[in-house]
Amino acid sequence: MAPVGIAPPAHRYLFLDGLRGIAALAIVVRHFSSNSGHREFFSSASVGVDLFFCLSGFVIAHAYQDRLLAGMPLRDYILRRITRLYPMYLVGLLMGGAALCLMKAHGLTNMTWSSIVLAGALNALYLPYLNHYAVQIYAWPIPGAIFPLNNPAWSLFYGMVANFIYAATLRNSRIKPVAWMAVFAVGLPLAAYTFGTTPGWGTDNFIGGLPRVLYAFFAGVFVFQVRDRLTALPRFEWTTTLALVMAMFLVPRFPGYQFYWLACSLLVVPLLVALAARAPVGADSPWRAAFGYSGRLSYPVFCVHYPLLMVFSATLSVDDHYVLVGLAFIVSTVLLADLSSRFIERPLRDLLWPGRVSP
Repeated sequence: MAPVGIAPPAHRYLFLDGLRGIAALAIVVRHFSSNSGHREFFSSASVGVDLFFCLSGFVIAHAYQDRLLAGMPLRDYILRRITRLYPMYLVGLLMGGAALCLMKAHGLTNMTWSSIVLAGALNALYLPYLNHYAVQIYAWPIPGAIFPLNNPAWSLFYGMVANFIYAATLRNSRIKPVAWMAVFAVGLPLAAYTFGTTPGWGTDNFIGGLPRVLYAFFAGVFVFQVRDRLTALPRFEWTTTLALVMAMFLVPRFPGYQFYWLACSLLVVPLLVALAARAPVGADSPWRAAFGYSGRLSYPVFCVHYPLLMVFSATLSVDDHYVLVGLAFIVSTVLLADLSSRFIERPLRDLLWPGRVSP
C-alpha cells in the first residue's frame, strides 16, 4: 500500500510501454536468428537489453519516486518488486529446467545432472552459477552462461541490484541516481574494453554486466528526473521514434562493433527514451490498445522465449525450414507469454500481494 496521501501516478507513458514490448520481440528474433546458423535478423537487438533497462529505470522512477520520497519503507518497495517480477521469472525458470533436462538427454550440453540441480537452486534465488559448461543452441555452443536454465535472466539479477540501490539511496538525495549513473558511465567503457560487446551473461564476462545494466537503469531514472527540462528536444511522432529504434537494431555486426554498442548504450539509448517519453499517442489512436498489450507482454516474452528456444533447438531442425521454424518460434513465444501472464503470473501476484502491483 502506498504511503498516506501518495497514490500511484495516474499518467501513463503509453508509447514507452509499447517500446518495451518491441525491444523484447527484437531480442527474441535476434536470439533465434543468431544461433540458427542462417541469416541473422536484428543483429544489434542486443542493445535492446540496454534499452529495456533504461525504459525500466524511467518507469520505476515514474511509479515510485514520489512514494519513496514520501516514506515508503524499503521493505515494501522490495517486496512489491519481487512480487511483480518473481512469478513470471519462476515460470521461465521451470520451463528452462525442463528444457535443459531435454537438452541433456539429447547430448546438447555437457552439464552434469548435479550441476543442473545446483544451477537451478542458485538461479531460483536470483543468484548466478559461475561455470564453464556449454549448452548447444542450434549451431552455436553457449559457454559458461551464469543462468543456464534461462540465459537472459542474468540481466534480471542485475536489475534487482539496480532496484535495491535506487530505493536505498533515493531518499537521501535525488542527486544520488545521477551520481550512480556517472559512476557506471565510467565503468561501461572499461567493461567494453575488457570484455568486448554486450557483457554480463557469462562466467568470463559476468562482472561487465554490473555497469551495463546499472548505467542503463539509472540513465532512465535521470531522463525521468529531467523530463520537464527537455523542451529543446524535438517532439517527434511515435512513428519516427520507433523508426529510429528499429534502425538502431538493424545495424549489422562489423569490426570494432563494440564501439557502436558502447555509443548506443551511453548516448543513443537514453536519448531515444527521452524522445519516446515526449512522443504523443492520441487519446483516439487505434494504437493505444496495441501499445498497452505490448507493454504487458514485454516481461513475459523476455522470460519465456529462451527456454522455448532451447526446446526448439532440441526438437526442430532449421536446415530446410528456417523461416517456417522461426515464425513458429516467434508466434509460440507470444502465445505462451500471453497464456502464462493470464493464468499463472497474475493469479500468483494477486495471491502474494492482493491488489495491483505496478509497474
